Amino acid sequence: MWYKGLTISAVSFSSWVVITYSTSYTISVPGMMEEFHQTNETIATLGMTFYLVGLSGEFVFCAVDVYWKYFLPSWSCQLPWQHLYLSFGCGGSRCSGWCSHALNSPGTFADISTEQYRALAFSIWGVGPMAGPVTGPLIGGFVAQYLGWRWTNWLILILGGVAWIMCTCIKEFYAPALLKKKAAKLRKGTGDDRWWCRYDQKLSPFEILKVNLSRPFVISFTEPICRFWNGYIAVSSTANHGARPTSKGRGVMRS
Repeated sequence: MWYKGLTISAVSFSSWVVITYSTSYTISVPGMMEEFHQTNETIATLGMTFYLVGLSGEFVFCAVDVYWKYFLPSWSCQLPWQHLYLSFGCGGSRCSGWCSHALNSPGTFADISTEQYRALAFSIWGVGPMAGPVTGPLIGGFVAQYLGWRWTNWLILILGGVAWIMCTCIKEFYAPALLKKKAAKLRKGTGDDRWWCRYDQKLSPFEILKVNLSRPFVISFTEPICRFWNGYIAVSSTANHGARPTSKGRGVMRS
C-alpha cells in the first residue's frame, strides 16, 4: 500500500510541476521585456508558445506509454534540467517530454489499482494537475516580484529535480512488460525459444506506433463527447495561459 501511495504522490507532484510552469511563466514576461528592452509581446511570449506547442508530444508518448510506462516518467523528469542549456526556441521539445506526466498518468493508476479503488486513485492524482492553473500564477507572481523573473525558471528546475528523485523510486508495474521481460529472461537463460507470453508482438515498432497514433484522431472526430471535451479544454487552456498581470497586479486577456 505504501508503494502505491508513493507512486500516486510522485506522479501527481510531477504533473503539478508541469501545469504550474505552464501558467507561472507568463507572470515573468513583463520582467523579461523590461530587462531586455523588448516591446514586442509576440517575441516575449515565444517561450510559452513553444512550451505549449510541445504538448503535442502527447500523441507520441501516449502511444509509447503502452510499452514503457516506467521509462517515460523517469525520463521526462530529467527534462527540467534542460532549462540550464535550452533557449526558449527549444521549449517545445522540452515540454514534449514533460507532457507524459500530465497526459499518461491515468494509465499508471489503471495498472497499480483495482477497480474498487481506481476512482480514489484518480481523484488523488487529479489534485496535482487541477491545482496547477491555480497555484502557478500565485507562485509565479510572488517569485517574479521578490526574486526576479529568472527564479520562475529556477524554481521549476528545483521542483523538477525533486520530482525526478521521486520517480526514480518507482519500478516497472505494467503487467505485459513484466511478462515479456520474464519470457525473454527464460529464453536467454535456458536457450529454449519456446518460452513466450501472450503479449509478444510480431509487428514492427513502426506498425505499432502507426496504429496507436491514428486512434486519437479517429476518436476525436467520431466521438461526440471527445469533440465536446476538446472544445472545452481549448477554451479553458486559452483562459489559463492567455492571462497575465499588469503593472498593478491585475489580470488581463490578450487579444
